[in-house]
Amino acid sequence: MADNTEEAQSQVESKPRKRWIVLLVIPVLALGAGMAGAVLGPRLAGVAPEQAPAADGEDSEEHDSEESSGDGESASHEGGGKVVRSLELEPLIVDVRDAENLSHHIKIRMTLELKEGVPDEEVERYTPRGRQAAIAYFRSKTYDELTAPGRFESVVKELSDVVLQEYGKKRVTRLVITDYVSQ
Repeated sequence: MADNTEEAQSQVESKPRKRWIVLLVIPVLALGAGMAGAVLGPRLAGVAPEQAPAADGEDSEEHDSEESSGDGESASHEGGGKVVRSLELEPLIVDVRDAENLSHHIKIRMTLELKEGVPDEEVERYTPRGRQAAIAYFRSKTYDELTAPGRFESVVKELSDVVLQEYGKKRVTRLVITDYVSQ
């Protein structure tokens, strides 16, 4: 009879151990499978990450040769000149009104392309003026003017003119919109 009680106790003790093992093994296996899928998925699909097409539809080799020259500087952009350095500004979130006087949020992130030899610190001193100019520009427009499908290029041009006037063309060559979200 003593043997039966010992056997019953060992069975009771082994059940919680089995539960813990199952509770630990299943998440580890699921995590491992997810990681393996993320790593091996593109290869199994036949597209290696380095062979993926460029985001703008260009051939990746052509894109690389246009982007950089051998001396560490980037090649010409649409506005002309070389992109020596860029400085990303903190995002702006501005409330604007639509035709029905409802408030909407516009989030914009801007990057400045700096002229050669201009230190970042000098440009950063003008950042409050540039941000104020951008906010004033957005607040002077309606939501519909800022989000109309055909208006994006003109909004970028107008905003660029306003902001670059505050930074000065001797410091900054171009304003690039890197994030534009409306809500």
